[in-house]
Amino acid sequence: MDKKYEHLYQVLSSSRFLKMEGLGNEVPFFISTFPTEAQNYINRCIPSLIGRLATKGIDVFNINIYDLSLDLLAKRGKLDLILKKESEMDKDKFFKGIQSMLDIEGTLVPAIEEMIAGKQLHMAFITGVGAVYPYIRTHNILNNLQRVFKTCPLVLFFPGKYQYSQVKGSTLNLFGLMPGDNYYRAFDLDEYAI
Repeated sequence: MDKKYEHLYQVLSSSRFLKMEGLGNEVPFFISTFPTEAQNYINRCIPSLIGRLATKGIDVFNINIYDLSLDLLAKRGKLDLILKKESEMDKDKFFKGIQSMLDIEGTLVPAIEEMIAGKQLHMAFITGVGAVYPYIRTHNILNNLQRVFKTCPLVLFFPGKYQYSQVKGSTLNLFGLMPGDNYYRAFDLDEYAI
């Protein structure tokens, strides 16, 4: 993982990456995968990476989807109720209720737009996606953020594997256990050359 961290730093601090060169008119979305068992390492690594990039004058805005979801539920006055009622609610009803309250297009994306409004970003990170599964799906996040992140790279940290097949194209395998069935328009940072 230390080697991966160093590769990430070299890529993210490169002029080519920051200028979004070589994307071939694709959205500037990138995915950095990691083994699920490395989640604690990643949780420590990301603030360190952000700090290290900052010393080079590169501003990174980190959006933790899990923390954002909790904040949005708390602001709506629903978090305490959800925590209280979860154990006694029908699982399907609970699932649909959470998805409804955290609607990506109507709630999450507008909240992210508000968070970054007026900021001059060099790049943004999306973290915490494993913690919000299955209520929020990664492909929905990325699809809905295409209109928001056009002028700076967006890096999504994903617990699992990024895979390519001729039949499905690029897919994400959550936790390395759940084969993806959605196509991703994002570049694999492990394969990104400076």
